[in-house]
Amino acid sequence: MRRSDKTWPWDLMSFAQGFNIISRIMMLWPHATKVAGQATVLDVSYIILTFVAMMLSAFLLWYTELPDVRLGLVRE
Repeated sequence: MRRSDKTWPWDLMSFAQGFNIISRIMMLWPHATKVAGQATVLDVSYIILTFVAMMLSAFLLWYTELPDVRLGLVRE
């Protein structure tokens, strides 16, 4: 596998993860409730999965921005 010192792939990955967080925040409000019969019910499973996905994206952003990790990923 060919390695390179270019950082644009990591910047693109960071952008994608940040965009994932923003898009999930924007979609949280309209999908947080669902209509069951005549009542509006809170969709707890959707809310929990949304927050888990946002936390994983935030962790990936934080982890790949660490200098030692980034240098290790670029060199290996």
